[in-house]
Amino acid sequence: MAQKDIDNDPYDHQLRVYAAVLLQEYEDAKRDELSILQQQAKIRWLTDGDKSTSYFHGILRSRKHKSMVESICDEHGTRLYGDEVAQQFVNHFQNFLGSTDNVISLNEVGDIFTNKLSRSVADKMVMEVTDNEIKDAMFSIDSTKAAGPDGYSSHFSRKHGNWLIVSINQSAFVPGRHIQDNILVTQELLKCYNRASGPQRCALKIDLQKAYDTVNWSFLEMALKGFGFHPLIIKWIMAGVTTARFSICVNEVAHGYFKSGRGLRQGDPISPYLFTIVMEVLNLILVKEIRNSKEFQFHFGCKRLKLSHVGFADDLLVLCHGDLNSVKVVKKALDVFSSVSGLGVIDCKGLVDKVRAKVGSWRNKKLSYAGRLQLIASVLSSMQIYWASVYMLPCCVIAEIEKVLKSFL
Repeated sequence: MAQKDIDNDPYDHQLRVYAAVLLQEYEDAKRDELSILQQQAKIRWLTDGDKSTSYFHGILRSRKHKSMVESICDEHGTRLYGDEVAQQFVNHFQNFLGSTDNVISLNEVGDIFTNKLSRSVADKMVMEVTDNEIKDAMFSIDSTKAAGPDGYSSHFSRKHGNWLIVSINQSAFVPGRHIQDNILVTQELLKCYNRASGPQRCALKIDLQKAYDTVNWSFLEMALKGFGFHPLIIKWIMAGVTTARFSICVNEVAHGYFKSGRGLRQGDPISPYLFTIVMEVLNLILVKEIRNSKEFQFHFGCKRLKLSHVGFADDLLVLCHGDLNSVKVVKKALDVFSSVSGLGVIDCKGLVDKVRAKVGSWRNKKLSYAGRLQLIASVLSSMQIYWASVYMLPCCVIAEIEKVLKSFL
């Protein structure tokens, strides 16, 4: 009513004040009602939530149902149910984490370890730990955190990080360096890439597939020896790396218990530093192949610094002249590194996974034959075309996509 009166006489000051008072009273009443409802909700949970009532079990069933895996498809597309679901998870991760790749010896690559730890530094790393050092390490740990029983504390890594022999190309996990350093360098080098004119340039962004999980143990041990680490600390490190075992939690129940066959421990404070050493081997292989090649040309603006790549932990940006011979040198270095380390470069498998995920949606399974055909023509094929406009898709990837689409029909 007050609003109607204002509409009839918009210049009446008393009516406008009266309407403002009513609006404020309405907001207060709405806020009080919300507060009462919140209190009632808490009271109900306090009275019924902790008791063995239907309300409590209803909440419990709802939470379990949200995270429940009732069925899964294996590698051949067969859908599994019941106890076979957990066993499929165990088999998958046991085949992936428990397997060991056959790699060639790092010695076959040649003498690439130009920087090594001095004997005095290597001996210092295995000196007897004093009581004061133990005290300092323990008191440096945050009160809400604890180091793992089989790993080194972050204090150890920070204190002894200066003995890591790491090239300037890598900026992650190295004391005194920041990952932003390489980001700034990259931004400067990639300027004007959208211009058609100018010198030929090539930048390759390389991601290592499952980097932490696929490092070969024998390669890691040879790398530590090549950098001059003391045999005793190599023994300690390898003991921590090679004793990992896994159980797979499916539907809140642990299944399986198998030994790891490769990879670094996720969450171990020393793992980032070990992976930095792994990436340093890639750096040395790249430098060696570039130095031995007469056909490699540096990227514009990088020749004076002899800068061929920058590292961002497990990501790598390789820079070279935009000619085929230079790219072949980079490809050869990556192949050599993959053959000795067990690490591979991520390929177009992501496209196959996206297509398979789109096909596997329960909504799409309800479509008729004509609807599935339309989905392939309008959505799934366009994904492949988009990738093909940027990358040269391998024949095996195209064949795998066609296989997925045919099975969907």
